[in-house]
Amino acid sequence: VGNAGEIHMTNNGGSGWWKIETGLTSNTLFSVAMPTLDRIVAVGGSGVALTSTNWGGAWRLVKTGVPVALYSVCFTDNLTGYAVGEQGVIIKTTNGGEQY
Repeated sequence: VGNAGEIHMTNNGGSGWWKIETGLTSNTLFSVAMPTLDRIVAVGGSGVALTSTNWGGAWRLVKTGVPVALYSVCFTDNLTGYAVGEQGVIIKTTNGGEQY
């Protein structure tokens, strides 16, 4: 993940990468997690969160209700995850990143 909503993916252990255009945000994305083999969650500036349930083929913008940057996202199991950001913000999802 990176500047202007960029998401880069690999399916060969990092030998080759391709850029995915979501068209959903121009915010910088800071962190990405995969709670399941097919679900991907990315977080970034201005509280943005994106999720894909088909290996990155299509993405959806998720409202977090947070106005500050989210710097990291991680999951403790397939459904429960946390994102942390500026000003000590911590948000939780219990449905794999579909809602916070």
